[in-house]
Amino acid sequence: MTDVNEELRQVRAALAAANRQLAEQGQTIAELRTVNENQVERAERAWEQIELMRHSISWQLTAPLRRMKRRIR
Repeated sequence: MTDVNEELRQVRAALAAANRQLAEQGQTIAELRTVNENQVERAERAWEQIELMRHSISWQLTAPLRRMKRRIR
């Protein structure tokens, strides 16, 4: 009976350790999701700025110069 109790204690300890590890991993996943969401938002804002620039009058006026520069290269 002592062996069974010892084995049960070890199993419970292993389960508790696994539960702690699972909780830590869940927290890490939540943190990484937040970081990912922030990066996606930054990328979206950057693309919006690029689109604003591409549709600006100055960008459109200088388009022929950029084309000429590409042809010269």
